[in-house]
Amino acid sequence: MKKTIGTIMILFFVLCVGVSSGLANTKEQFCKTYADKAVYQYNLGKQYNLPGIVPPAWSNDRNGHYNWCMMAPEKIVNSENARRQAYLDKNITQSNQDKGSTNGAAGNLTVFLPKMALVTGTVIGVSNPSYLGCFKDQKNRDLTGFSFNAPNMTKELCMTKCRQKGFQYAGLQYSRYCFCGDTYGKSGKAYNCNMPCAGHKSETCGGGWANSVYRISKGTKTAGPTLATLGTVAGVDLPGHSSLTTR
Repeated sequence: MKKTIGTIMILFFVLCVGVSSGLANTKEQFCKTYADKAVYQYNLGKQYNLPGIVPPAWSNDRNGHYNWCMMAPEKIVNSENARRQAYLDKNITQSNQDKGSTNGAAGNLTVFLPKMALVTGTVIGVSNPSYLGCFKDQKNRDLTGFSFNAPNMTKELCMTKCRQKGFQYAGLQYSRYCFCGDTYGKSGKAYNCNMPCAGHKSETCGGGWANSVYRISKGTKTAGPTLATLGTVAGVDLPGHSSLTTR
């Protein structure tokens, strides 16, 4: 009897340790992701000379962010992340035309968005797209063939447009930007493709300086309406989105 009780106690202890270890690993991964994003947010704010980028909330100390996260409730951590992101979204609207100023101010932010029109008729549907992964972007662009942005961006919209232009690959970035090309990955892998698409929150549309890249196979023609982008995007200069132009 004593042996049975002892065995049960050992099994219970092992189970508790396993559960505790699993929870710890989950929190560690959560905090690693948080720390990476916190450093990215800091660097982005400094790039645009935003006046509110001050410690301790804003810092490029990844270990500091990680250690704080490990001690704080997840709800508080998410709130801190959302607060910083909201500040960036507000102050880096679309185009920083006064980016060269040295007074620390955000500058005169101006944007000219493309007009969106509902077009009926024959459109090209993309069949069997293949997700290739998350890849770094830079100012001279990883996907160089064609680019546009849309307030209702989805991966389908991006891939359809790239397919219509005759390109093999489509990359989505920063929720609402689409890049097309025939090569990708020259800057290597990225690990921050975690931003929802502007037009479909359950889809992922890259991140800052990061493309969610898809291979586009041959499409089939289907009748029906689709959203087409008309006009020219002028003065767009979000992180990783400099001088996008439709054609």
